[in-house]
Amino acid sequence: MIITRPKLTFSYPSSRKLGDIVKLRLLEKLPRRRIIEIWKQNYMEDSWVYTDYITKEQYERINSNQRQNRNFIVPVRKGVNRYYNLFSQFISEKIVLMTALERYKQYSSKLGSSVREGLGSREVNNGTPDLVVTMYDELKNTHDLVLVKMDIVNDKDINKKESEVVLSHLLSFYTDFNLFRWVKTFNNNPRDFIYNDYIKENNKMFNLS
Repeated sequence: MIITRPKLTFSYPSSRKLGDIVKLRLLEKLPRRRIIEIWKQNYMEDSWVYTDYITKEQYERINSNQRQNRNFIVPVRKGVNRYYNLFSQFISEKIVLMTALERYKQYSSKLGSSVREGLGSREVNNGTPDLVVTMYDELKNTHDLVLVKMDIVNDKDINKKESEVVLSHLLSFYTDFNLFRWVKTFNNNPRDFIYNDYIKENNKMFNLS
């Protein structure tokens, strides 16, 4: 499958329809807990994929929040005081691309040389993402369930465990009222987004030092 957007062309790693990757009619007949078990077990041994789930309320909150706040940065811990940043982009209400910030800056002419300048841009870069997040909402009304799939495109730089943590952080920043203020500032007032303050105030979550 090839997705084409302004300034974006790459081979998408997964179908955007749940019915293409599971037997949806059979799944719909199962209780919510069993669906979650199957969803997680199906990819448990796959080092390229991490799966999770959110509720309908969480999904709708994320969708509402991302409309005017499509971009953000999430650090990836690589050891004590060692980390790098992923730049996240909602290219639709169901799809998020996450690309190493330094690579993003190489591809995007809109970004400046400093972390604080220009990161709120709504332009989509043409670099290959490290991670691709897909949210499947086919069961949101019947089971209060949105299945989430994260494909690890670049497993040389980020592993499955690290991806799991990144996804948790990303979802938290788009669903938690107190955390979402960072996302709003990042997108709407990028010059007021102080990166060092962001890391320091959220270090308990990030566990970077």
